[in-house]
Amino acid sequence: TGLIQKPNTGCTEHIQCSEGCMVQAFACPGEMIFDFKLQTCNWVSPPLYGAVCDLNNPVEADDDCQCEYAGTECEKSLQFLKPESVSTWQIPAECQNANDVCSSGNTLFQTHTAEACKDIKAACEDGNPQSCYDKATHCCELNDDCDCEEIEDACNRGNSKSCSFFANECCDGDAECKCEHMKESCTASLQSSLSNEELSQDCLDAEEACCDDCRPINDLEGQKMASCECSCTFWDHFCMIYPGPACDYYAGRCCGLPVDDTHNEKCYCEANEYIHQNLGYTLSHAESCENGEVAEFATDLEEERGLLHDIYSRLGGANWLNNRGWLDNETDHCEWEGVTCNSAQVISEIDLSSN
Repeated sequence: TGLIQKPNTGCTEHIQCSEGCMVQAFACPGEMIFDFKLQTCNWVSPPLYGAVCDLNNPVEADDDCQCEYAGTECEKSLQFLKPESVSTWQIPAECQNANDVCSSGNTLFQTHTAEACKDIKAACEDGNPQSCYDKATHCCELNDDCDCEEIEDACNRGNSKSCSFFANECCDGDAECKCEHMKESCTASLQSSLSNEELSQDCLDAEEACCDDCRPINDLEGQKMASCECSCTFWDHFCMIYPGPACDYYAGRCCGLPVDDTHNEKCYCEANEYIHQNLGYTLSHAESCENGEVAEFATDLEEERGLLHDIYSRLGGANWLNNRGWLDNETDHCEWEGVTCNSAQVISEIDLSSN
């Protein structure tokens, strides 16, 4: 029998254990913490005892007892998750703590879900349409008695999980069927999002299902993205309907991202200009287009000076009232009278009206 720190409380609470099992829990009052050496609550600071919180005390730790306590707290929190609200369930914080202590939280959550699904199934059999929807949406992976028509109905009603489940379990090797239902899964994920700022894994899985000849994108960051015709067409659809990161994937798959060997700068920058003007979205790597303009025009500076020389000659520059700097090889042509350049030192305007 002994007292140990209660998980995730920073020594402010402790539990009594006996032979690896929890007996009861205690909380320290005020500004006190559990003192392992004294086996009781103690003041944190001098001038009294100056207790120290030792979270990793090797002598007093009892992992089995802590795990039992964390599991008990998880089970208590799960009682508030009722079958009729299964669509809003999230794993409780107490079960997350149980995961941290001894990896038991997910198992307890799945067990509770399986029990709830028994009630949901019974309600569905009694003719409750919402329960049938919940069964197809949340219980099929736990029970093998789901019918593909039920799952497809849930998919058609906009549940992304049901669409992907149908694609993987009900298409029977039909690649077109799997592609279409995975696309519906992606669409449902985008529709359920409050904004189009993030893509879900459903969309990457859908691309892989529809374009097996393209090298898959391994993560949602998509930094290494090669061009591929099928994927280009795939993302075109989603970019037009849901402008946002889908457009980054569209441009990357059509033109290659700047960091990829397949990158086509002209293609990428034209795509960025179109998307920006028509859809109001700027691609994540749009700055590469600005840098490309600088690099392109930098090689044309001598050509620009030659054109200015030609203008000077044809329009009688020697007789102008204001020809300061013109034809002076020691002066930057952007400083010649009447010549204006942009930040890339490219001529943007020539004004000779004062001559």
